[in-house]
Amino acid sequence: VGGLHAEYLFAMGRFRVGPYVEGGVSNVNVEFGGVDALSQDYHLGGGLKLGAVFGSSLVYARGGYEWSSWSTDFDTDVEIDVGSLLLGGGVETMIAHNVSIGLDAAYLVPLSVDVDGTDVTDAVEESETLRILARITYRQ
Repeated sequence: VGGLHAEYLFAMGRFRVGPYVEGGVSNVNVEFGGVDALSQDYHLGGGLKLGAVFGSSLVYARGGYEWSSWSTDFDTDVEIDVGSLLLGGGVETMIAHNVSIGLDAAYLVPLSVDVDGTDVTDAVEESETLRILARITYRQ
Protein backbone atom coordinates (compact mmCIF):
# COMPACT_ATOMS: atom_id res chain seq x y z
CA VAL A 1 0.00 0.00 0.00
CA GLY A 2 1.33 3.43 -0.87
CA GLY A 3 0.08 6.82 -1.87
CA LEU A 4 0.56 10.50 -2.36
CA HIS A 5 -1.42 13.33 -0.75
CA ALA A 6 -1.11 17.04 -1.57
CA GLU A 7 -3.02 19.91 -0.03
CA TYR A 8 -2.88 23.63 0.47
CA LEU A 9 -4.62 24.99 3.55
CA PHE A 10 -5.37 28.68 3.95
CA ALA A 11 -5.03 30.03 7.50
CA MET A 12 -7.87 32.07 8.99
CA GLY A 13 -6.96 32.50 12.64
CA ARG A 14 -7.14 29.07 14.22
CA PHE A 15 -9.08 27.63 11.26
CA ARG A 16 -7.67 26.07 8.08
CA VAL A 17 -9.48 25.42 4.80
CA GLY A 18 -8.33 24.35 1.35
CA PRO A 19 -8.28 21.81 -1.47
CA TYR A 20 -6.57 18.43 -1.45
CA VAL A 21 -5.79 15.72 -3.99
CA GLU A 22 -4.63 12.19 -3.30
CA GLY A 23 -4.00 8.89 -4.94
CA GLY A 24 -2.82 5.48 -3.92
CA VAL A 25 -2.09 1.94 -4.94
CA SER A 26 -2.98 -1.09 -2.89
CA ASN A 27 -3.54 -4.78 -2.82
CA VAL A 28 -6.61 -4.69 -0.59
CA ASN A 29 -8.47 -7.96 -1.22
CA VAL A 30 -11.86 -9.38 -0.30
CA GLU A 31 -11.81 -13.20 -0.40
CA PHE A 32 -14.65 -15.71 -0.65
CA GLY A 33 -13.67 -19.39 -0.47
CA GLY A 34 -10.00 -18.70 -1.21
CA VAL A 35 -10.79 -16.66 -4.35
CA ASP A 36 -10.04 -12.94 -4.58
CA ALA A 37 -13.57 -11.64 -4.98
CA LEU A 38 -12.46 -8.00 -5.23
CA SER A 39 -9.05 -6.36 -5.28
CA GLN A 40 -8.57 -2.60 -5.21
CA ASP A 41 -5.81 -1.65 -7.64
CA TYR A 42 -5.67 2.12 -7.13
CA HIS A 43 -7.66 5.23 -6.24
CA LEU A 44 -7.58 8.95 -7.14
CA GLY A 45 -9.56 11.71 -5.53
CA GLY A 46 -9.86 15.24 -4.31
CA GLY A 47 -12.01 17.63 -2.37
CA LEU A 48 -12.08 20.19 0.40
CA LYS A 49 -10.51 19.98 3.87
CA LEU A 50 -11.64 22.13 6.82
CA GLY A 51 -10.05 22.10 10.25
CA ALA A 52 -9.12 23.87 13.45
CA VAL A 53 -5.72 24.10 15.15
CA PHE A 54 -5.38 23.22 18.83
CA GLY A 55 -1.78 23.69 20.01
CA SER A 56 0.33 21.65 17.57
CA SER A 57 -2.61 19.53 16.33
CA LEU A 58 -5.08 19.97 13.48
CA VAL A 59 -8.51 18.37 13.83
CA TYR A 60 -10.26 18.30 10.46
CA ALA A 61 -13.17 17.12 8.35
CA ARG A 62 -13.03 16.57 4.61
CA GLY A 63 -15.38 15.81 1.78
CA GLY A 64 -14.85 15.04 -1.87
CA TYR A 65 -15.02 12.58 -4.72
CA GLU A 66 -12.92 9.47 -5.26
CA TRP A 67 -12.51 7.28 -8.32
CA SER A 68 -11.15 3.76 -7.75
CA SER A 69 -10.29 0.81 -9.95
CA TRP A 70 -11.05 -2.73 -8.78
CA SER A 71 -10.66 -6.18 -10.32
CA THR A 72 -12.05 -9.64 -9.61
CA ASP A 73 -11.12 -13.22 -10.46
CA PHE A 74 -14.49 -14.99 -10.23
CA ASP A 75 -14.94 -16.32 -13.78
CA THR A 76 -12.66 -14.11 -15.84
CA ASP A 77 -10.76 -10.94 -15.11
CA VAL A 78 -13.26 -8.13 -14.55
CA GLU A 79 -12.39 -4.44 -14.31
CA ILE A 80 -14.62 -2.27 -12.12
CA ASP A 81 -14.44 1.54 -11.93
CA VAL A 82 -16.22 3.08 -8.96
CA GLY A 83 -16.94 6.77 -8.35
CA SER A 84 -17.66 7.48 -4.67
CA LEU A 85 -18.63 10.30 -2.35
CA LEU A 86 -15.96 10.62 0.34
CA LEU A 87 -16.73 11.91 3.84
CA GLY A 88 -13.96 11.80 6.39
CA GLY A 89 -11.94 13.40 9.11
CA GLY A 90 -8.95 13.01 11.31
CA VAL A 91 -6.21 14.55 13.38
CA GLU A 92 -2.59 15.51 12.64
CA THR A 93 0.04 16.42 15.25
CA MET A 94 3.45 17.97 14.67
CA ILE A 95 6.21 15.90 16.31
CA ALA A 96 9.18 17.85 14.88
CA HIS A 97 9.71 21.06 12.92
CA ASN A 98 8.77 19.50 9.52
CA VAL A 99 7.28 16.14 10.57
CA SER A 100 3.73 15.25 11.61
CA ILE A 101 1.87 12.06 12.39
CA GLY A 102 -1.80 11.61 11.63
CA LEU A 103 -4.81 9.37 11.72
CA ASP A 104 -7.48 9.70 9.01
CA ALA A 105 -10.80 7.93 8.47
CA ALA A 106 -12.71 8.05 5.20
CA TYR A 107 -16.22 6.72 4.56
CA LEU A 108 -16.91 6.05 0.86
CA VAL A 109 -20.39 5.67 -0.65
CA PRO A 110 -20.51 4.46 -4.30
CA LEU A 111 -22.27 6.89 -6.67
CA SER A 112 -21.43 5.27 -10.02
CA VAL A 113 -20.20 1.82 -11.03
CA ASP A 114 -18.83 0.89 -14.46
CA VAL A 115 -18.16 -2.82 -14.98
CA ASP A 116 -16.22 -4.37 -17.88
CA GLY A 117 -17.10 -8.08 -17.92
CA THR A 118 -19.30 -10.12 -15.57
CA ASP A 119 -21.92 -7.83 -14.05
CA VAL A 120 -21.26 -7.35 -10.34
CA THR A 121 -22.80 -3.86 -10.28
CA ASP A 122 -25.40 -4.66 -7.61
CA ALA A 123 -22.79 -6.08 -5.23
CA VAL A 124 -20.48 -3.08 -5.65
CA GLU A 125 -23.26 -0.46 -5.43
CA GLU A 126 -24.30 -1.91 -2.07
CA SER A 127 -20.75 -1.95 -0.65
CA GLU A 128 -19.77 1.10 1.34
CA THR A 129 -16.14 1.36 2.49
CA LEU A 130 -14.44 2.59 5.64
CA ARG A 131 -10.72 3.28 5.18
CA ILE A 132 -8.52 4.17 8.16
CA LEU A 133 -5.03 5.45 7.49
CA ALA A 134 -2.10 6.22 9.80
CA ARG A 135 0.65 8.33 8.28
CA ILE A 136 3.89 10.18 8.82
CA THR A 137 4.22 13.39 6.80
CA TYR A 138 7.25 15.49 5.91
CA ARG A 139 6.24 19.09 5.27
CA GLN A 140 8.06 21.72 3.21
